[in-house]
Amino acid sequence: MKRCFYRAAAGVLCASFLLSGGCSKKKEKKAKEIKASDPYFLAETVELPVPAREGEEVVYRQIDQTIILKDRAAFFYHVQYTAPKEKQELMDRYRDDFYSLTEEELSEAQKIEDECMAEGVMVYGLDGHLICEIPASRERMIYGMLESLDGRLLLIVHETTLDPNSIWSATTLYEVSDDGQLINGVELKTDSLHTYDMLILPNGNLLGVGGNDVTVIDKEGKSLGDEPADCDVGGAFLFNGKCYIWGSEYDENFVITGYILREVDQDTGKVKPERIRYPDTLSLYFTGRNGDKPVYAGSEGIFEFDPLASEKRDPILTWKDTDVNHTGISADNVRIISNDEIYLLRKYDGGESSNSYMDNCISVIHLTRQEKNPHAGQPIIEVVCNRDIPNSFLDHVVEYNLDPNSKAHIVVRDYSDEYMASNSWSQLVSEVTDAVYLDLLNGDGPDIIVNFGEYAQFEREEVLVDLNQFIDGASPLHRDEYYDNIFRAHETDGKLFQIPLTYWVEGFVTNSDVVGERTSWDLNEFDQAASSLPKDVTMIEETDWITLLEQMISPQRDLIDYSSKTVHYSDDPGFAKVLELVKKYGSGRDIEDIYKTKGDDPESASNPVNQFNSGSLAVIPASIVDLGSYWEYARMNGKKVSFAGYPSPQKKGMSASGGFTAGIARTSEHKEEAWDFIRSLLGEKTQEALSRDNTSIPVNRASLDATIRKRVETDRLYRLIFGESSYSENGEPLTEEMGEEYKKMLANVRGRALSDPTAMLIVSEEAPGYFTGQKSLTDVVSIIQNRCSTIVKERG
Repeated sequence: MKRCFYRAAAGVLCASFLLSGGCSKKKEKKAKEIKASDPYFLAETVELPVPAREGEEVVYRQIDQTIILKDRAAFFYHVQYTAPKEKQELMDRYRDDFYSLTEEELSEAQKIEDECMAEGVMVYGLDGHLICEIPASRERMIYGMLESLDGRLLLIVHETTLDPNSIWSATTLYEVSDDGQLINGVELKTDSLHTYDMLILPNGNLLGVGGNDVTVIDKEGKSLGDEPADCDVGGAFLFNGKCYIWGSEYDENFVITGYILREVDQDTGKVKPERIRYPDTLSLYFTGRNGDKPVYAGSEGIFEFDPLASEKRDPILTWKDTDVNHTGISADNVRIISNDEIYLLRKYDGGESSNSYMDNCISVIHLTRQEKNPHAGQPIIEVVCNRDIPNSFLDHVVEYNLDPNSKAHIVVRDYSDEYMASNSWSQLVSEVTDAVYLDLLNGDGPDIIVNFGEYAQFEREEVLVDLNQFIDGASPLHRDEYYDNIFRAHETDGKLFQIPLTYWVEGFVTNSDVVGERTSWDLNEFDQAASSLPKDVTMIEETDWITLLEQMISPQRDLIDYSSKTVHYSDDPGFAKVLELVKKYGSGRDIEDIYKTKGDDPESASNPVNQFNSGSLAVIPASIVDLGSYWEYARMNGKKVSFAGYPSPQKKGMSASGGFTAGIARTSEHKEEAWDFIRSLLGEKTQEALSRDNTSIPVNRASLDATIRKRVETDRLYRLIFGESSYSENGEPLTEEMGEEYKKMLANVRGRALSDPTAMLIVSEEAPGYFTGQKSLTDVVSIIQNRCSTIVKERG
């Protein structure tokens, strides 16, 4: 997609899609080792440098729009530098106490601010040589990049003068010459430059779409008018010489009811009345072009597709046929030369080796088909990842596969491309999790599962092997080099079925002044503490029933026995107690309504942090992913807090949760090779990269020390550019001494959050009957017991 971009301060808007290609695919017999005849594309990578001024400290590097043409690639960059030390006091006042500046100081601060920023467009040849640079500024803002019909780079530029005696501005479509000059400009006489997607049409006109509007501008720059699309337009593409927009339709409650295609008349800009129904959005979200054929790039590879017959998708390249990290490769950054040669443009975060909180990098990847597969004879280890796959994980897969000493070849598969989220995100998670689970039971599953550590149904010997035998076996880990308590927290009956590679910590943080010092509590102690509070103190902030239910039920680990296929919702008093507490302390209001009431104003009296600090709130939920998030909680209420965790029968306190886990299938024929790969993920540098990329905590002790040092440095840089006012009133710079306190908390984590997403869906559907008084507690528990028993038995 061609996306507009604007001059802005730091910030990245990220979206992650888990979309469906329809129902599950027909099972094919898996190859067990690579053959010489298997297709393989050699990948040669050339980095495209982002400019940086010598001798100046970089706060962040950001790359916005990118484009790949037939012989070159271009990208828009923004680099932020720190102010000179002698000017830092002025800049701190500029950011923290703006109104105290004189007119002269304000003018000087704004001048320094401009000098500390650099942005523009870099144009490189596909072999990595620099062709030209087009700088941008306040007076020359670059709105977008396009490809002309004959393959030249075009820029949409908004130019203005800041001279108060000569106010002038214009938006112009320019061609970029090889020496970086803007030539052959056509002024665009339209205000519709908020567009999301822009495209040069076969007749030379310019199409722009955004929101509910379609705009066509002719070759002389005259707007043919804004045309309502009667849908939320997502993008535009060409097919068989025609131009189509695609978008989503909504009902009166703003729920998506379907996706449509509509043709646009290239000469008049009119949207034709016919609505072509499209069953899903997988292809459309990732639309690019191969000549006049739409292509999309997904988790499996790059495909051509027929938008008028959406089930027809022809593979151009599958990722298993090359050694490439495909994160950051979008369909519009694919250039297909032939069936044997492809260029890719990849944008990614290179921050693993940087202290900057954002350090974008970009590279050109040249793929060429080889006569023989160089990995021939290697056993194939299939890895299935759940949800988002971190960039650094795929980096490691590529590195591992290219290492001649590796024992196997890793192939990564994402089930989410194969299952339809019919109703919600929770439904998709349930479907994918159950599909992987059943495949593992039937012997059709992968060798390794990654990121399924939250799900209780996998915690059994019929599904996964006990990894302790490898940790303490012939190729052992030295447990003292890791946070072994986190390994132990992930055990079930003394067996480690899924090893945590990274994790985060969650649970309730308590106000020690109100409920005393606590490191853990059970359900009754939680209820007693709440019942003993003064009238002007609330136990927990307003939380909707389902959210609180998920928090309270996650530590209850014995509700389903997967080995014996028995369910214990009705005979475990702890579950009924959870429902009673959720009804008592939760809210029947919708989560969005609650959020609107709370707001996000840090000064508001309704803000839970302020309520906690004032002593009117006893408990606040915490999710800790690094030193910064730990210290946000640890310094609350004058540092008089306890990390008590969610209440549970075992009283294990704070829980290790989420993060990144790995397990080996019982049916894998290559368990030793699978362990070799998992073990490689526990190395110091890989752990550091995974934790940064996955926003979580490494289990490797040396890696944690490194992430603490980098977090302290990032905090320093963040304050230099955004000022102290971006922090809470009692905020203070992070230090490595704070890291020591943080590590002590981590060393005491003993709990683990577990759930069964399908069972949780059932509980979430049935429990409101009790909360609203429509059904008795006994009836609701019985229904949940029966429905979950049926699901467990059906799984086999």
